[in-house]
Amino acid sequence: MHSASTFFVSYSALYQDRRVEAIGIVVSDGDHHEPTFRLLVVDDKGHASLVHADDVDMYGAYDQDDPAADPPPIDIVGIDHVQLSMPPGEEDEARRFYGQILGLREVAKPRELAGRGGCWFVGTDAAIHLAAETGFSPHLKAHPALVIRHLGAAREALGAAGVPIEEDDSDLPVRRCYIRDPFGNRIELVDRRDEGFSETPLI
Repeated sequence: MHSASTFFVSYSALYQDRRVEAIGIVVSDGDHHEPTFRLLVVDDKGHASLVHADDVDMYGAYDQDDPAADPPPIDIVGIDHVQLSMPPGEEDEARRFYGQILGLREVAKPRELAGRGGCWFVGTDAAIHLAAETGFSPHLKAHPALVIRHLGAAREALGAAGVPIEEDDSDLPVRRCYIRDPFGNRIELVDRRDEGFSETPLI
């Protein structure tokens, strides 16, 4: 016996190059299988299909006054990098933390920017730019969230390197924690199993 729970309605989307309305649901067979997230898509002729969320491009809620309105002209598809500030002249400390401890790879800054100080680091699907800032003040609340392949192993490595770990106190069912870089900037670490929790219903 299957059951379904609805999480949102009236979202505009594209499925197989067709404009559809998407309804997010969690489907369970009531037995031993884990619930799965699906989208019920309905086209303009009333035809409905239950599909995987990865097969649907979603871009926002329908305008209730004009369901056929065009999608917004600004279509953000990703984040190229995040930038954090650091005190001038502390590049070696940045390299020790972001390179040696976090395991990111330093890449050369463009020649046009090299004279401004700071350094850039990249990893798998992640890029962090450290910018030298006069009158530096750390980001105490704002932060990047890095996806970690094995958060448990990372926590052990951070402890061995003397990096304090701040536990998450939000009660969200997400495996995550926080650390600070040597300059006081806040960084969130999310276990890969919970990647994408910002857009996926938390069951």
